[in-house]
Amino acid sequence: MIPYHPLSTVSFWGITFQVWGLFAAVGFLAGVTLYLRIAPKVERGSHELFILLTLLIGLIGARAGYIIASGDSVGEAVFANDGLGFAGGLIGGGLAAWGLIRLWRWPTFKVLDPLALSLALAYTIGRIGCFAIHDHIGKPTNVPWGIRIEGQTFHETSLYTFLAGLLLFFTLLFLHKRLVPTGTLTALFFVQYAFGRFIIEFFQVGPYHLGLTYTQLVMIPVFLVGIYLFFRLRVLKSL
Repeated sequence: MIPYHPLSTVSFWGITFQVWGLFAAVGFLAGVTLYLRIAPKVERGSHELFILLTLLIGLIGARAGYIIASGDSVGEAVFANDGLGFAGGLIGGGLAAWGLIRLWRWPTFKVLDPLALSLALAYTIGRIGCFAIHDHIGKPTNVPWGIRIEGQTFHETSLYTFLAGLLLFFTLLFLHKRLVPTGTLTALFFVQYAFGRFIIEFFQVGPYHLGLTYTQLVMIPVFLVGIYLFFRLRVLKSL
């Protein structure tokens, strides 16, 4: 059993840091560093501006997603000082990235493939912070790897999302070093992330909409987009 000992803050050199925010920042910096190293050269725009705008719109999507998923009233949730949802951020950031790529006429999947790999790295590191604070306690369970709270055992779903992210990152990293058609990493990111997150949500606690969580409803179109890209890859061989 995993003992329940949330680690909310840490101190270095007399400065106190929020653990979740610290890992989120480290994940972001690691992802940006990797992306800038492997992204293709471009003539229009800049990768730095691309990352900044994608992040800002992604954060708006993440906040909106959290408000929808929480089930709280919009008035209360908008002015709350915590809560982000990665699924909403993925949609918002993905649309922003696509729009900027079209605007600057960048090679679409030659940019999105490095972005997918970098995002998988950032996501995985960020989930360590979620696990440290035990941010996503799921349904009651009897599994030996559950987290023990006041005599009862629950699914620790932030551990599941971390492991799923780690698997996704290493899968994309393996393919990045192989001669796979352009766009494969992007398609696989959508398919593997959406499938894994959809399954993990069954261990979560609602609220539910049509028998599914908000995140599961979002993962369905994300998964279908990935499948569509795989079909295009099979027909065109390269995007």
